[in-house]
Amino acid sequence: MDDLTRFRLRNVLSCILEGVVRRGDMNSAQQPVTRFTALSEPNISIRDYIERLYKYSKCSVECLILSIIYIDRFIQSSNIQVNSLTIHRVLLTSVVLAAKTFDDNFYTNNHYARVGGVPVEELNCLEIEFLFTINFSLYVSCEDYQRYYQEIYKHASSNMCTVCHGMDLPNLILRQNGNDGSVLDYARYTDSRDYSPTNVNFNAQMDY
Repeated sequence: MDDLTRFRLRNVLSCILEGVVRRGDMNSAQQPVTRFTALSEPNISIRDYIERLYKYSKCSVECLILSIIYIDRFIQSSNIQVNSLTIHRVLLTSVVLAAKTFDDNFYTNNHYARVGGVPVEELNCLEIEFLFTINFSLYVSCEDYQRYYQEIYKHASSNMCTVCHGMDLPNLILRQNGNDGSVLDYARYTDSRDYSPTNVNFNAQMDY
């Protein structure tokens, strides 16, 4: 995946999260204050915050996609609304967990806290609470990863979003790799029989 595609993918992820936040803001009137709730809305946009996390934590775009999966599990497992007051802490925590469980290289919480703009003691507590909320469910199968990625791909490919429409993202193909299990390959389709895999793949047996 080249740099332009990574940039486009980050923009699409930002747009998806902005939609989640808009829906959360509509239902946040009776939202209780939690550890993830900021006193006021941060003055950095979701898009800029993702760029900051990506640049200074040096995480992979696959890590960002995993963070979206973790956020969805978090929403489904808690009564916490992901809205303008909670998105930054929820996003930071999910990226930290994704980096630690998937990326080969990751930093200490001291570094992530400085990048995310929170005290390290607070990030430690956020990480623990997030883990307990999702019941430590960090493993993502190839099938689940592909399912979420296809939703991202469809968001970029559809005419429904004027911001993301026209952003060319590679499709993701699930195939069997002999005794090594299932593998995911980024590919650019020309038709259902012809594709050119890129150099990124996932092994379903990887415990991340």
